[in-house]
Amino acid sequence: MDEEKINEQEADIATEAKTNAVGSLSWRDLVLARVRLLAQRRISWLRNTWSKDKNDLSGRTMLSYHDEIDGYLKNLDSPFAEIEWIKTSKEVESLNIELNVV
Repeated sequence: MDEEKINEQEADIATEAKTNAVGSLSWRDLVLARVRLLAQRRISWLRNTWSKDKNDLSGRTMLSYHDEIDGYLKNLDSPFAEIEWIKTSKEVESLNIELNVV
């Protein structure tokens, strides 16, 4: 079985487990969970835009306020770019799966 097929099966199992768990949550808990997941995904996107030109110090990647401001000035935070990134980024794949459940 190839790796992509295995990953799909694992995602299906995880989704089914989360769907069962979601059924026991109140609507307030569901709303809060969804807002948190959306916030996590948005933060990942912003960090992605800010880290286009990372500073590497002693093998450790650090973002500075300058990176953040440069990202805003270069208008890297485009809704269209964010949507494309969300569709293709492996970084937020698990968040997207969870958002489909909640």
